[in-house]
Amino acid sequence: MAYDTLSGVSFVGSFKIIEQELLPRFKQIKLILGMENQKTGQNLNQFFDLSRRTKELKNASEEFLWRIRDETLQLHFTKDHLFHSKYFIFENETHFAMTD
Repeated sequence: MAYDTLSGVSFVGSFKIIEQELLPRFKQIKLILGMENQKTGQNLNQFFDLSRRTKELKNASEEFLWRIRDETLQLHFTKDHLFHSKYFIFENETHFAMTD
């Protein structure tokens, strides 16, 4: 079954992964991204490193930036700790599926 919408909670990864793996597959993407825990080796300062995020955005494709502008790619960030599990909901007009 083909799904065109992805909603999920996951950990921060590279924008490149979103760009290469998710943008081609889904018309609508809504993600909440956060840290696993303090033991991940990535502290809050690194997590919210604006120079890193700015560099990623400068290197992002036009499609990535366009999808943010037209809100078909929505990225939300939290400084709160997230559970280790990742949760995703896949949807189309008539069906949905969940995974963790």
